[in-house]
Order: sequence, then C-alpha cells, then structure tokens
Amino acid sequence: MINDDDPYVETIERLKMKSKSLYESRQFIQQNLGELIHDYHSLKHELKRHYQKHYKELDQYLRYRIRTKQLQDRIISTDESIQYYRQQYQNTLDRLNTLSNRIHQNRND
Repeated sequence: MINDDDPYVETIERLKMKSKSLYESRQFIQQNLGELIHDYHSLKHELKRHYQKHYKELDQYLRYRIRTKQLQDRIISTDESIQYYRQQYQNTLDRLNTLSNRIHQNRND
C-alpha cells in the first residue's frame, strides 16, 4: 500500500503537479507564440506597404523638385537671353539714331 505521508510519494506528487503546470505553460506559450508570429508577419507586411507608399511619394516629390529646378534654370536662361537681346536692340537703335542724326547734319551742311 501507498502511504500518503511517505516523502517519496509527496515528491512524486509535487513533480507531477509541476510537470502538469509546465505542460500547461508550454501549451500557453506555443499558442501565444503562434499569435505573435502571425502578428509579426502582418505588421511586417503593413510596414513594408507603408514604406513603399511613402517611397513612391518621396520619389514623385523628388522628380517634381528636379523638374521644377530644370524649369527655373530654363526661365533664368531665357530671361538672360531676353536681356541680352534687348541690350543689343537698344544698342542698334542708338547706332541707327546716331547715323540718322549724322545724315541729317550732313544734308543740312
């Protein structure tokens, strides 16, 4: 017969309870681990999608900035050309005016 006061029986019972507790803890951990793995993969996918979206937005913004810079450079270049040709036109008008005045002076003399 088994004596309940026997330290050997008591130790076996404690070990059985500890084993059962560890088994339940292991099942709980495995269940939570599965959920954590699922959450990890869904968050990873969401993060990847988020960065891809913002990468596209940043890429569009930088393309816009480059295009804007090119247009600004073109406007500045065109403005400089206009100023140059205005000056040339003004110089030509001044020379024509000078020649016209000389011609009129020579006729009058």
